[in-house]
Amino acid sequence: MNALKPFEQAVLRAVQEPLPLCEQPFEVMAERLGCRQERLLAEIERLKTEGLIRGYRGQVNYRALGRVAVLVGAAIGEVQIEQAAATVSSLGGVSHNYQRDGQLNLWFTLQGGSAAEIDDALEWLRRKTGFTFYPFAAETIYKLDVRFDPSGPGPMWFTPDKPISRIVETPLPVPLTTQEKQALEAIQQELPLAARPFDCLLEKTSGKTPVELLRSLANKGVLGKITAVVDYRRLGYAANAMVCVAADEGRIDMLGGELARIPAVTHCYRRQRYAEWPYALYAMFHAQTLGQIDAFVGSFCQIHGAADYEILPTVREFKKKPVRIVF
Repeated sequence: MNALKPFEQAVLRAVQEPLPLCEQPFEVMAERLGCRQERLLAEIERLKTEGLIRGYRGQVNYRALGRVAVLVGAAIGEVQIEQAAATVSSLGGVSHNYQRDGQLNLWFTLQGGSAAEIDDALEWLRRKTGFTFYPFAAETIYKLDVRFDPSGPGPMWFTPDKPISRIVETPLPVPLTTQEKQALEAIQQELPLAARPFDCLLEKTSGKTPVELLRSLANKGVLGKITAVVDYRRLGYAANAMVCVAADEGRIDMLGGELARIPAVTHCYRRQRYAEWPYALYAMFHAQTLGQIDAFVGSFCQIHGAADYEILPTVREFKKKPVRIVF
């Protein structure tokens, strides 16, 4: 890919920021960039056409709706992995499904309406494939803020320090009005690149403006950020790997916090452990090469005395599709 011009870089940074919840959010964004709204929208459309970004969609906090999700790992034979992966991907609750290089070589995220629904899905997979699937429930979030520097391969340009977030499942979903449910369903679809993008929700409002509905959903903790997604590979981040680190109970939070401060880390969680897989910390690394990731991890583990870890490079992507919440 040719080197990006300064304005292209500025727009690619801007689209990864939350879209303001106002009538004309792109006007606000254009003012921040020092350009006209028409130029900004044209540039976003061009970058989208070239495949550097995907369209704007709202992120849903599934936990606020009483839903649950787990990361799942399995050890699948090389001959059977494509068929097993296809079976996994057939589940509507699976959003991401990857082959990784490691003892557990098939990893996917599974979302459901309850823990029982998750258990049923994993049992169905076991019966269909003959393999054991290990659910790794998240217990603590140390970092979840994926933003990539468009100026070239290197550290992400912004790594906010945030307090440790303990996972608390919501047994009773946040109450929503019929209008809010309809708006939440609609905002998960791609927004139009228009001066008033939220007007596509007008038919859902009936008395409330689209912005009022979205602000209500955000205040209730159900609606997260509305952003575009960049193609990090096109920006030069060709390598990624999930890194699992074992730690004594008293050091897990400290090590999790330190992992989260590494600019190359986009996600960092504490997860459920098993005797067969004793790792408590899970971090996703993105870099230009696997060698860079090896160096990041090696340096971290040497500094902090973490001798037991696994680096699981991504081999293949079988599925990458957000789970759409419908009521």
